[in-house]
Amino acid sequence: MSRRGIIQNAVVIVLGLAIISMSIGYAAYDKSSVIKGNSQSFEKANWDVHLEQPVRTVNSTVLDENIIKAPVVNKSGTEVSFSLNMTPGSVYEFTVDVNNAGTFDSMLSNYEFTAYQEGIPVLFQEPKEASGSYITYEVIDFLENEILNKGEISTKRVRVLASDKVLENNTNFNYDFKLNVTYVQKN
Repeated sequence: MSRRGIIQNAVVIVLGLAIISMSIGYAAYDKSSVIKGNSQSFEKANWDVHLEQPVRTVNSTVLDENIIKAPVVNKSGTEVSFSLNMTPGSVYEFTVDVNNAGTFDSMLSNYEFTAYQEGIPVLFQEPKEASGSYITYEVIDFLENEILNKGEISTKRVRVLASDKVLENNTNFNYDFKLNVTYVQKN
């Protein structure tokens, strides 16, 4: 065998032994290593604050035949809409749950209650009385900057009232209502 062949064989044997010894050393190290202490698992962060389960309360005096559309939550979970025929003296009240199913604490930023009659917004003045109408409303338990911690569910009430006194020229008692709620991440 030539000198060059002997050197090549020696290099191959040395490299082979180095790879084998490193593999054996790593396997021995891996089997004998022990990690002590606590480990933490991190949950995937997500934002999920939504309205759900609107339910009519016993305080409602609106007859079933005057409920044009029962309260329903939109797909994004931020709005409840419903339609009623509000006769004089009638009250419609329902509860809706605010569910913080996300991983962040949240805070109520604002809410907006809107009424429409024949597609035209009805303007509300303070204290929440409709201008040129006989409708008033209350959004109960929604407090500005209210905190809703992750995993919590809070039940809120919405009440719409029709005055006993009907305004002149008011012959249409059909109203469409929307409650839009905005929560933000708690600082």
